[in-house]
Amino acid sequence: MEEDGANKGASTHSDPSIDAMAALFAFLVGNAIVSEFQVAKGVTRLKKSIDDLKLDVPEAPAMLKEFEDMAVERGCMPK
Repeated sequence: MEEDGANKGASTHSDPSIDAMAALFAFLVGNAIVSEFQVAKGVTRLKKSIDDLKLDVPEAPAMLKEFEDMAVERGCMPK
């Protein structure tokens, strides 16, 4: 997240690493390796620590939101 957050800057393009991460989680959920609940729980944990993450990665909230939207879209996380 740190490397991508530093490189993302003001870009509005979808981050390829976030897209790859969403694809990985879609694969894991699709093959019953992790559940939608586990993915949602992980995102919730990240949201709780977002203030600390922002100190190192100012783009963290936007990156997490982008991942969350992709995860919901790909069916690996409930809405």
